Amino acid sequence: MTAKRKGRLTKAISEKKQLEGRRLFINGLTESEIADVLELHIDTIRKYAKDNQWEDSKKMHSVSISEMKAEVLNTFTALKNGETPKLSADQITKVVSAFEKLNDRKKNVAYAVENYDLLFERLIKKAGEATTKKDKTQRLEIVKYVSGVAGELVNDLYIEALHD
Repeated sequence: MTAKRKGRLTKAISEKKQLEGRRLFINGLTESEIADVLELHIDTIRKYAKDNQWEDSKKMHSVSISEMKAEVLNTFTALKNGETPKLSADQITKVVSAFEKLNDRKKNVAYAVENYDLLFERLIKKAGEATTKKDKTQRLEIVKYVSGVAGELVNDLYIEALHD
């Protein structure tokens, strides 16, 4: 277990840690694992999770872009075959229209986040498969490093997309 930082965090660091913690939670880490990765006390992580409704965020992020595409294609196939689709054509049209309104950079951010999530899920799975505490700790350190780099990349992409 890593040593925990003592004292109060600056507002900027706290907000960054909360966002990173949320991302880790969405991708399947436990609060205890998040505390280790972010080098924060478990009670701080629990407070972040409660205050920022991480459970709700996890539910909202459970639908990926590829799942949205699959639903559109399933609806199209059902309509083509004369069947009644699960979603109405109007509902699908609204989803597609909203996605089409995004500019290319915003779409790229959405795809980058989805791919980041896939990579992160795999890294977390590999950490969970560790057979020793030392191996799990090392794997979580890798997750921590990759998460930080990917988080910076995603933030940079978001900033660029917002300026389009």
